[in-house]
Amino acid sequence: MNDVPDFKRWDTPALVRFCEQAYVQMQTTQADMEALRASIKDAVRAYRELVIKHAKEKQNDNNQY
Repeated sequence: MNDVPDFKRWDTPALVRFCEQAYVQMQTTQADMEALRASIKDAVRAYRELVIKHAKEKQNDNNQY
């Protein structure tokens, strides 16, 4: 990463602003990641339910013959 800012040259107010903005961005990213994890868990749960339902229906169809 060649485009790293030279933080040693930044004055204190600029560093404070940068840190505050970075913190807000990290919190937003964390919240987004938690929401995505929950969505993935919900999707996997729903998929499992469909697979089980389909397997039971197929088993019932085979038992009827």
